Amino acid sequence: MENLIDHNLAEQIVYAVKEICGYNINFIDNTGIVYASTDQARVGSFHEIGREVALQKQKIEVYVDDSYTGTKKGINIPIFYDEEVVSIIGISGDPERVRKYGYLAERITNLLIQEKNLQKTSLDEREQMHFLLTSLTQGNNLGSETIKHMLKEHNLALHSSFRVVLFHLNSQDPDINVAFFEQEIKNYFGKETLPLLTYNYPNDYVALINPQLFQELDAAFKQFADMYQGKLRLAVGNRCLLLQCNESYRTARIALATTNYQENYCDFSDLLLEILFAKLSDKQKALYRNKVLGHELKPEELHVLQVYFQCDMSLQKTAERLYIHKNTLQYQLKNIEKKTGHDPRKFREAALLYLALSLNPPQECLD
Repeated sequence: MENLIDHNLAEQIVYAVKEICGYNINFIDNTGIVYASTDQARVGSFHEIGREVALQKQKIEVYVDDSYTGTKKGINIPIFYDEEVVSIIGISGDPERVRKYGYLAERITNLLIQEKNLQKTSLDEREQMHFLLTSLTQGNNLGSETIKHMLKEHNLALHSSFRVVLFHLNSQDPDINVAFFEQEIKNYFGKETLPLLTYNYPNDYVALINPQLFQELDAAFKQFADMYQGKLRLAVGNRCLLLQCNESYRTARIALATTNYQENYCDFSDLLLEILFAKLSDKQKALYRNKVLGHELKPEELHVLQVYFQCDMSLQKTAERLYIHKNTLQYQLKNIEKKTGHDPRKFREAALLYLALSLNPPQECLD
C-alpha cells in the first residue's frame, strides 16, 4: 500500500475532498493510523473505527465523538484497489450531513490513485506534462527512466532551480470555469512563458518557473491575482533544485494557507510568523484568535487594528489612513482594549493582538 498511496498523494486527496465538501478529512491506513488529515493534530494518531473498516471491508458511521479510540463522529469509507482495501477515508461531522459526500470522496480518491499509476505509453502531451509535474512536486518516480526521458525531452537540467507557483480557484464561486481560467493563464503569460503548467483536480493550476524569470514576472503575477480577486488565490513556494520541487510545492501550500480571496497573493519567502502557524489546526487557530480577540469586536474595529499594525502602531499615520482624528482613533483603541483586555498601544499586548489578527478565521470548524 505504501507504494500505491504515499504521504504526498494522501495529502493531495484529503485537501481535494475538503475543498469540495468543507469538512475535515482523515486518510487512514489499514492498521488504523491516520497518516494524512486536514486537521494536522490528528496525523499519527490511532483511529479505531478506521481499523474496523479495514477488517470488515465496509463503511462504518459513528454518531458520538470519542465512542471509539481516536474517533470522532462521521463516516468512514473503505477504498478498494484490485478488490483489496488499500486505505480508509474518514469525513468528520454529523453522519446525516456528511453522508452525501461519501461517494464523492471515494470517487476522487480512486481517480487520483489511477492517475498516479498511469504509464507513459498511455499519456498524450498534456498528460505527460501532468505526470512530469506531479512527479516533481510530489517527489515520486524521480529515479524512473520515464522521468529521466521527460526531463531530457524538456531540457530540464538537474542542477537548475525552480519555484512552484500555485493558481488556486475559488470552488465556492458558482461562476468559476476551470477551462476558462486555464485559457486565461495561458493567454496572460503565454505558453512560452509558463511551459511547465498543469491542472491538479479539483481547482489548482501548478506551474514551475525558474527564479530569474519569476523576478521579471512577480509584478505580473500580482496583477493577475488582482484581476480575479474573489475568484483566485496565487501562492509561490521557495526556490529549490529541480528534484527537490516537492519542497517548493509544500511551501507554496503553506503560503496559500495564509491567503484569502481579498488578500489573494503570497510569496513564501515573505512569510515570517505565518510559517509557525502552518501546522496548526483550524480549531487551534480559532481557539487562540477567539481567546485574544473575543467575539465582541465589530468588523470595523478589526479593520482599525489591521490598519494600525500596517502603520507600525503610529497613531498619526493610522488616523490619516482612516481619515479620522487622532483623538477618535485613541477612543477606538481604548474601546478595543475594554472588549479584549489587551491594550493595542502596549507592545507586548499589541503582539498578542497582531498574532490573533494574523490567523485567518476558518470558514468552518466541523471536526
